[in-house]
Order: sequence, then C-alpha cells, then structure tokens
Amino acid sequence: MPITEQISVEPLHDGRFVSKYTPVRFGNLRATYGGNTIGVAFNAASQTVPPGFSAYSILGHFLGPALKEQKLYCKVHDTRTTRTFATRRVEVSQEQTDGTFRTCLELIADFHVNEPSMLEFSAPPTMAWPKPRDCPDRHEYAQGMLNRGEVNEAQLAEFRKSFDEDRDYFETRICTGGMSAQNLTGIAGGLPTTQDSFTVTSRVSAEWLRAHGPFVTQAEHTAALAFIMDGALAFLALPHSHLWVDAAGPCGSLDFALRIFVPHVDMGKWNLRERIVHHSGSGRTYAEGRLFDEKGTLLASMTQQCFMRVPRGEQSGSKI
Repeated sequence: MPITEQISVEPLHDGRFVSKYTPVRFGNLRATYGGNTIGVAFNAASQTVPPGFSAYSILGHFLGPALKEQKLYCKVHDTRTTRTFATRRVEVSQEQTDGTFRTCLELIADFHVNEPSMLEFSAPPTMAWPKPRDCPDRHEYAQGMLNRGEVNEAQLAEFRKSFDEDRDYFETRICTGGMSAQNLTGIAGGLPTTQDSFTVTSRVSAEWLRAHGPFVTQAEHTAALAFIMDGALAFLALPHSHLWVDAAGPCGSLDFALRIFVPHVDMGKWNLRERIVHHSGSGRTYAEGRLFDEKGTLLASMTQQCFMRVPRGEQSGSKI
C-alpha cells in the first residue's frame, strides 16, 4: 500500500473525517506509529482549507496510545481563515472496547499563501553526506554488516523486525557515516563508531528517503512528510548512546513541532533526513530531525520532547 493510502481520510459530516485504514505499528513499538496519526490528522485538516494555501506549522501533543485495531476519527475546527492565513485544530480519537471514544492526539495546523521573499537563505546539513546514489539501501547495508561479522543473525533479525514494514512506504538509503548506521540503530551498540569522540549532543544520524507514490496533491506530500519525520525521534538518545531500545523502560513522543519552510515539498524525490538529540534528563529527551533536498536546501524541521523511563528496578539512567 502506498503512503498516500495509509494516511488517507474519508469525510463524514460537520468537519469530521475517518481514516481509511487502521494505523500501523512498527517492530518493537508498544503502540502504533505516531507519525501515522499525525499524517492522518493533517490530511483531515487540509481538506477544509481553501486552495492556494500550504502548511508551514504542524504542532501537537500525543494524549494517549492509538490502537492498531481501530480507525482514527478526526474532528476539524476552523480556528482562523483569512486572505493569507488559515488555522485548523484537529482532535483525533478512537473507539474503545466499551464503545466510548478516547482522544489520542490534538494538533494545530497553520497554513499560509505563498508570498514573495524579501531574503532567501538556508542552513546547510551538519555534514557533507554522500548523495543517495552513493549510499546503500538500508536493508542491504544491514545484511552487509552480517556478512562482515559485525552483527549476528539475532541482531539482524531484530533490525528486520523493527524496520522491514516501513519499506512499503519509503525507500531508505543509509549515510554510513551516521551514528545509527554504524551501530545498526543501537542494536549493535557495542560496535565503535567514527563519532565516539563527539559528545552525545553532537552525534548525527542521516539517511536519504524517497516515498512510494503516486502523489496527487501537495497535502499528500505534506502528510507523508509528517509521517516520516516522526520516525525514531522518541528513542534517538539510545542509539546515540550505543544502546538499543530494550535498554530503557517505556519511551514515546509527548509533543511535536513540525515546521515547513517551503511551499512545496516533493516526497517522491530523494530527501536527506538528519537526526540529533539535544537533551536528556528528568525522564524526558528532546530530539530534532531536519529534512533537506538534494541541493542542500532546508525543507522542514521536527522537534519532539519525549518520555524515556528508567527500566523497572533501576534507580537512574546513565550520564554521558
């Protein structure tokens, strides 16, 4: 199924929509994938905005886990519509086993008409990464680590369990200089990396992403952007500390701020995603993903504050 189908919605009545499909759950996630819920919510919001507007800000809070078995219901509130700006608030809920509905996400999406630029500049990627044609497919790279004896069969199986399913939606090519590439997202946390001399907050992971279409509208591109930018931020502090997710207790995203800097994002083309973690403490982490096109133009940034609990029976986490 293409990504445009997985984040698609059907109109009901009075600003209400329902997802065509139930949300996905990847690998070891204890709940469904939050990026799926964001993408559906944004898609619903975009259905109520006049033509000529594009999203520049998608902010929200996860209020509870979404269930794999139930569709997502969206109620869109028209907060503001002017000649140049539109704001929509979206409540996402799911039906529970007792027939009641529980809110799992609230989101505010802001839209803007395209206006002339007074100044134009853009921050570059953190590192000079190879182009996608010079980077290996993520799963071929993982298989190569097994062939070289860097990981064992059990570790490769864990990687495939966690990341195989997203191949239905995105093609991913690994930047092998990234932290998560060299320790297989922390699964092979004992391996040394070229970034070990960096502080944790200076370590970077990167990959090239290209979504499987077809895409018809810019709203579909933006919903796909929201879907993928959520990826791996909740536990990024772990692989950047040479740890896999099983080293921590429960972890997940609390809030997110996706800011989009250009009117049109083409998710069917290769785009570079960099990921870095800025802070960890008090049971929470703060991480950022940034997306660039092949020319190095900054397209979008998503920041998230996430919870990361100490495993049961332990007193505190590591200080690195």
